[in-house]
Amino acid sequence: MNEIFGIDPSSPSDVKDLKYMLNLFGLSNGRFIAAYPHDWEYLLRSKFNDLGDVDRARVSRLLEIHKDVTLRIDGGYRRSKDWIDNAVELQQTEKKFSKLFSVEGNPYRIPPLQSLLWNDDGLMSDGRGAHIPMTVENYCDAARPLFAFSSEVHLIDPYFALRRENGDRDHRRWKVLAGFFSEAKMSERCDSFCIHLSEQKFPTQNLIDKFVEDIELIRDEVNFEGLNLSYLVDDEKIHGRYLFSVKGGLQFDHGFDTDFRKKNHVHWLSINELEPLLNTF
Repeated sequence: MNEIFGIDPSSPSDVKDLKYMLNLFGLSNGRFIAAYPHDWEYLLRSKFNDLGDVDRARVSRLLEIHKDVTLRIDGGYRRSKDWIDNAVELQQTEKKFSKLFSVEGNPYRIPPLQSLLWNDDGLMSDGRGAHIPMTVENYCDAARPLFAFSSEVHLIDPYFALRRENGDRDHRRWKVLAGFFSEAKMSERCDSFCIHLSEQKFPTQNLIDKFVEDIELIRDEVNFEGLNLSYLVDDEKIHGRYLFSVKGGLQFDHGFDTDFRKKNHVHWLSINELEPLLNTF
């Protein structure tokens, strides 16, 4: 889940390679291409500069459609060296990539991209879901790509509340929400967060008002004044627990509670799973 592949921008042989490569990555697939160096897309486009106008337009359209496939990673890059030399050096020192793919016959015997696209041979596992420890850190790691691509994120959990029945804080969920707000802040893109409240759990305006006060306190704790908070009271009978946006979404099978002794199955939603959420909420 959330594997980051290092792919040599010079490795796609043609537009067909590019199209199939991009289809393998993104939020709905749970795996991503490293934007390494930071102008990786520019280097990729340069590969196709000699094509005709129609094919260059196809390349631009493919990259526009698949904007959620690349995740920026930090790491030194020397322009005097080839991409593969830089990537292998970074992998040896910092292990930034889950897997590396380059051009045929490279000096490091890194698998060529075409072996992934047309043969596979077990080079790509299912990246959509995983059983992860029920901790704030693991929840944030899972959701980080969603915040990286989304300006507004929604949380749905019919059982979610920040206080116990006696009125005391539920510190587990308090910390989870603080973690998500911190991810929104670090993403430099997400500036809105909406929480869908259950009518059954929040039957009165006083309970809703208290919840709003609490989420504003959490926002202040993470020092993110620019985060717009909102809530909706839903009467939809939905039992799933989700974190989602128009870009993609995650389902947390056991909600957002924490317990380091247990694991939670979390998976990226396919397009067919995401569409009903977007149509409903």
